[in-house]
Amino acid sequence: MDNLFRLLDQATGTRRQLRRGEVLFHENNRSNSFYLVHNGRLRAIRDLDGENPVVIGEVSRGEIIGEMAILSDAPRSASVIAIRDTQLTEYSGEDLAALPKESLFAVMRILASRLRRLMDAERPSSLPVCVVVVPVQRGLPIDDYCARLVDSIKEAGGRCLWMQRSDVPSEFGKLDSCDSEAFDRLGHWLDEQETSQSMLLLQTDYEVTPWTERCLRQADMVILLAKPVGEPQKSPAERAIDRLPGKHARPRVDLVLLQDEPPYRNTATWLAGRHVVRHHHVRLHDQKSKNRAGRMLTGRDVSFAFGGGGARGFAHIGILRACEELGIPVDHVCGTSMGSIIAGLAAMGMDWQSMTELLRTHWSSRRKLSQFTLPLLAIDTSLRYARALERMFGDTRIEDLPINYFCVSCNLTRASVVVHRNGPLTKWISASISVPGIVPPLVENGEMLVDGGLLNNLPVDLAKADGAGMVVGVDVSPDTEFKLPVSYSGRPQAWDVIWSRLSGRKKNMPGSQEKPVFPTLAAILYRATCLSSVYQKDQLIRRADCYIKVPTEKFRLLEFESLDPISKIGYDVGLTELAPVASWAKEQTPASPHE
Repeated sequence: MDNLFRLLDQATGTRRQLRRGEVLFHENNRSNSFYLVHNGRLRAIRDLDGENPVVIGEVSRGEIIGEMAILSDAPRSASVIAIRDTQLTEYSGEDLAALPKESLFAVMRILASRLRRLMDAERPSSLPVCVVVVPVQRGLPIDDYCARLVDSIKEAGGRCLWMQRSDVPSEFGKLDSCDSEAFDRLGHWLDEQETSQSMLLLQTDYEVTPWTERCLRQADMVILLAKPVGEPQKSPAERAIDRLPGKHARPRVDLVLLQDEPPYRNTATWLAGRHVVRHHHVRLHDQKSKNRAGRMLTGRDVSFAFGGGGARGFAHIGILRACEELGIPVDHVCGTSMGSIIAGLAAMGMDWQSMTELLRTHWSSRRKLSQFTLPLLAIDTSLRYARALERMFGDTRIEDLPINYFCVSCNLTRASVVVHRNGPLTKWISASISVPGIVPPLVENGEMLVDGGLLNNLPVDLAKADGAGMVVGVDVSPDTEFKLPVSYSGRPQAWDVIWSRLSGRKKNMPGSQEKPVFPTLAAILYRATCLSSVYQKDQLIRRADCYIKVPTEKFRLLEFESLDPISKIGYDVGLTELAPVASWAKEQTPASPHE
């Protein structure tokens, strides 16, 4: 964005300043202006004054907003509000017209590039520039945490300046009130410190001091730091966040829980009553845990979305094996149907060997898993599947997992996608794998939940919306299934299907040793479940930063006995397809909102 600053410096724009909570422009207004942010942060929100406002994205220093008004004559698509004190310059079409022709074309190319990203459903960057750490309890090792966080940010390629109250120059050290001239001068001074860094890390006091107030006014993101012992009470500094002006202008809040050794417990009690976007379990002396925090803040984190596919989902194990060999971190993981199972095991911190042995014991035999019943709601009771999940996951809760995780089911009652980010892991995975017609739906609050593949079999869009730096989507569902000989036409009758299965030969092809041509009822039902995602494949490919298609066509839906060969195919494909991700993960240039 340095080029944009340089080019627009030649135009005669109007400098403006917004306080936190002030609205820059409203949805549906018409204007031919756009804005370049010098310092601060803005948030775009649809239906700002309605019952369900929707955050579209955020922009910070070095970014532009409102450019659609220059490229089209449409009204504003969203309202924009300052979520911290912000300095910007307003440019009109007339201002641009006064630029030299070469500079005007260069600016328009930048704007057109931005439009292209919007058309591809890419949100503007929302990486935080000013991160504020707020202690929830007294006596926390906050200095140790901040020092290690700075190290991990630098290891991820970022530049970070860490400041406590004692680091503030003496002319700002005696603030008497948050409305004083010194308070505002301190804000401008902090803005200046940001310009030379990828990130500014501010450490507040436990009490609400003027320094704490200034930090919170400056914050793009707040990290609540706590150790999950005792009562989960809010600290005075934490309560001050709720008093910041503008309910839609408050910074994003994450909760970091300083842990000892897993398994972790009682996370739900620390989330209750707190409006946090995400929570993280951090062990100060664990290298993986430390590095993950730095990658998340610098946009270098890697998220995996695993698709459903029955036994074909074993290919995800091979993908994880390839990640281990290539040095690719797994910072977030999510999945649908069989993908939710593999993702859940990965979120527990298992390596691919442990995962393989656990699945070999509990999930590698269709005969041991199936229990057919009178087909009133489904053809299988699902009881054996449920017991297998309980043996693998026990009473683990999603919020207690060491790695961020969610799984997807479909609300059959409301025809909507349901994203499970907390609660019993076994329960919500069982919902995610409940293929309609094969196993009964899971009833919750009077509504029926079924396999998420009905609406979203590969949740790369949800992973991307979480703000991950790199999203890898792994698709194990074939594009085509049940190909019949062209010589066959009409509707298969019961005897045709029975004979093909008894003989193991294709119809009208005597002597063939190939598998029966007619699929099972379970396979047809599952294929119907996945049609929506197959139909939307092109959109999924665009939304994933890396889309991997694993060729699993030769394996049947419930061929759980083929765990090893299916996993091997995923591994072979992963070694090739994940090579660009490995290169990206090892780069030391940070993903920056100013680039």
